[in-house]
Amino acid sequence: MSSIFRILAELAILATIISFIVYIPEIFPRCNLCKKIKFRWQFSLHTDISLSLSRKGNQSVCKKCCLRENINNFSDLHTKKEIKNRVEYKTKSIL
Repeated sequence: MSSIFRILAELAILATIISFIVYIPEIFPRCNLCKKIKFRWQFSLHTDISLSLSRKGNQSVCKKCCLRENINNFSDLHTKKEIKNRVEYKTKSIL
């Protein structure tokens, strides 16, 4: 009887570890601007863009980058990223 409880305890521990690994991108998202991994409570903008279980499925901007870049919503983030990509492309094409 005790072996059944031991097996159930091991399965519970294993399920806890697996669920923690699956939810790491939600607990510690990555900022799209500064590319740093931070705690979830340090982000002012965070949303899911796909059903992927990795950080590619999330779109997040930390509070520090929101204040520094004056980003209030995801459309501001999109325009900021477009401008950054255009500037990088033009500087690469000049050099």
